[in-house]
Amino acid sequence: VRLGYIPEVILIDYADLLLLSGAGEFRNKIETTYEDLKALGGEYGCPVFTVSQLNRTGISDDYVDSDVAAAEAFSKNNTPDFIMTFNRPERMRELNGVLAFVTKNRYGPDKVKLVGPMDTSTGTIQLYQLDTPEAQDIMRNAPSEEQRMRNLAQDRYTTFTQRREALNHQSVNLG
Repeated sequence: VRLGYIPEVILIDYADLLLLSGAGEFRNKIETTYEDLKALGGEYGCPVFTVSQLNRTGISDDYVDSDVAAAEAFSKNNTPDFIMTFNRPERMRELNGVLAFVTKNRYGPDKVKLVGPMDTSTGTIQLYQLDTPEAQDIMRNAPSEEQRMRNLAQDRYTTFTQRREALNHQSVNLG
């Protein structure tokens, strides 16, 4: 901006950690920070994107609503025009997948559930609405939490059995 460059987009790596000025409670400072970032985007006519932590309320939910799970300051949900949450429960990690939820959208539909592949080495995410064939394929391949726990228990039992047999074999050879 100092050199006459006007950004097309502003990316903030974790707005909650920006230097918070002024007196008062932390949650009020966070609210002011989000209001200032929205004003900055308005000043330059570009969107501002940031990430923010959710609290543990939604940790067990596939699709996390920021209205319920906003960490530190619920008021930071009031300022943005668009909020999307991402969640990678273990069953999705196993498939290199991600679940997303449009929790707020002032200019279009909200409460939209999405799913898609995620390449963590490049940060590439493709998202599909649940009623699309691509999303249905992904969800069909994702084990339920119950099935995932059964698989985990079976794997641990197999490992235990193999170790026990190896120990028994060692003790026979030593004796």
